Amino acid sequence: MTYGGVNSGAIRPLAPSELVWSACGLYAGYAVTVRGPLECELLATAFEELCTRRPALGARLLTGPGTAVLYEPAEHPGRVKISSVGPGPTGRGPGQRSDPGLDPARALAELHIELRPEDAEVTVFFHHCVCDGRFGLMVLGELWSAYTELVTSGRRRRAIRGSFPDPIEVLSGGPAPPPRAAGSSHPGPSGAGIAPAGPHGTALRRERLTAAATAALVESAHRDRLPLNALISAALIRTEAELKEISPTEVRLFYPVDLRDRLTPPLPWHAGTNIFGWADFTPDPVRTQGVELARDISDRLRADLADGTVLRSAHRAPQIMAAVGRLPNRVLATNIKALPPLPGPAQLDFTDFRLRLWQCPSEPGAATPAEFSAGATYFVNSFAGRLSVELCVPAGQAPATAARRLGLATALLGAAAEGANR
Repeated sequence: MTYGGVNSGAIRPLAPSELVWSACGLYAGYAVTVRGPLECELLATAFEELCTRRPALGARLLTGPGTAVLYEPAEHPGRVKISSVGPGPTGRGPGQRSDPGLDPARALAELHIELRPEDAEVTVFFHHCVCDGRFGLMVLGELWSAYTELVTSGRRRRAIRGSFPDPIEVLSGGPAPPPRAAGSSHPGPSGAGIAPAGPHGTALRRERLTAAATAALVESAHRDRLPLNALISAALIRTEAELKEISPTEVRLFYPVDLRDRLTPPLPWHAGTNIFGWADFTPDPVRTQGVELARDISDRLRADLADGTVLRSAHRAPQIMAAVGRLPNRVLATNIKALPPLPGPAQLDFTDFRLRLWQCPSEPGAATPAEFSAGATYFVNSFAGRLSVELCVPAGQAPATAARRLGLATALLGAAAEGANR
């Protein structure tokens, strides 16, 4: 669809920090597996109420050459989908994952419920142009809280429309972004010849630490007075170095840093869209192992936050995204941290959490860094006391390469948990 200049229902144009995600069209899906009775109609009601309270979820995006504008939702957006897996005329065979049918011109967030013989997978898809990782996690908690209230009390929450979130360009003290001129191009990462032209998914391969190994890794970080993310990042740098038989100094690490608590005044989680900057780290030749590498990562982040480097990087999101994908020996790691316990009715158990990635690019050839094979892209989280490491597997990459990379990463994390290689 195109935006033809009609103002009715228009909210605002995307800012550069949002526009880069429109170009590649990235949706992140937060998928939880549940066992027990699930009342799909009530869950759908809770989601629709949530889209009113958090209007970025209910919005849609219309794009055209040089144009990307957020609009109010359509009258019947069709953003809840229910399917089944198993025998029967409406079921699919186990393991068959179909196109989720996402479309930013229809909705920037959708709820998909997949009913299976023994459990169900409930996925909330968010378009990255209006929703970053922290926003998504908080929305997930709000959804299940609203559902639980409907199930247990039968009362619907009064859905008061919230304010539409602003981009970081505005929230960090800059001017409101002007509409882009017709004919100008999206500043997205170009992946011509790599990314498919139409909607497509990115495969993810996962390994999980045991609960005991996860607890030991957390204890190791506490003992050495280090952020857990620094230990994880050090292991991922060393993974790339060992896999490619190069020095860790040849590996370049990027990771997003949430800036809500670092703005003045601190920002509520729902007040902004992509409120993060980029940490950029290359190891020092004399500190390339274990704890010393992790400490260097932590110290560098502290310094880059203090002098404004990370905040300034938020204003260069298009340039960073365009460069990161093609960098050789690059590691991009997003740590969405530990998921807080999700509220649910007494008989409903949450047994797993997974990430789903789907792209609906608005620019021919635009791609996310995860779709390039020059480096590695990871997503890290902790659910029910177990650390998960999910590795993106670009199209055309040999499965054996992904398996070896992920195996090395989990082995090095296990060593860090045991206090080895200090």
